Amino acid sequence: MNTRGTLQYLLTIILFFTGLTYTRAQQYDHKIIAILPINAHSYKLAPSANDSAFQQAWAREASLGIDVQEALFNSITADSSKLLVDVQDWRVTDSLLQMARLDLRKVTYMDKVQLAQLLKVDAILAGKLEIIDLKKYGTNSMANVSVTLGVMQLMGAQRRLTMQLYDGPSGNELWSFEKTVQSNKLFDRDKKIEDKLFRSFVKKFPYTR
Repeated sequence: MNTRGTLQYLLTIILFFTGLTYTRAQQYDHKIIAILPINAHSYKLAPSANDSAFQQAWAREASLGIDVQEALFNSITADSSKLLVDVQDWRVTDSLLQMARLDLRKVTYMDKVQLAQLLKVDAILAGKLEIIDLKKYGTNSMANVSVTLGVMQLMGAQRRLTMQLYDGPSGNELWSFEKTVQSNKLFDRDKKIEDKLFRSFVKKFPYTR
């Protein structure tokens, strides 16, 4: 067995007896990460950006993205003893983004290297929460439905959480997560279901023991 193989073997033995978990993310030198506002797409928005309905929906979705960002932050940091990295407070993240005059609805698609430099973090979590009306689009549809256009109870809906972890210095995607669960709510918040999604995320998050 060569030297590298011996070291890996010894590391495995040490981790086994100490109860520690080795994750793929530990190979990266990340000390602090930030969570961007979660993206939500609109369904049947007015085609004109000058239309008041469009502007109202846009504003409501920006607010929704922040709400989900906060909820995800709370889930990730609920047990700090299990975290292998610090997570920047979502309010600090959003304050820095707003000070830079960035549109919180668009930051998900912006250059991750520049965002990491602006936020002074080593890595970035970005993602979206999709609401899918199965009656209209079917189970395989990727159509996005806004959760802010009204209030409606509808059986046969799904919620899909998709997240990506990006390395700050390179901007490369390092890890991704996707999970879909059933929900009976189409347009209003379903916090119970969202909590289920967040718990699933935390269990697989590479910075969680």
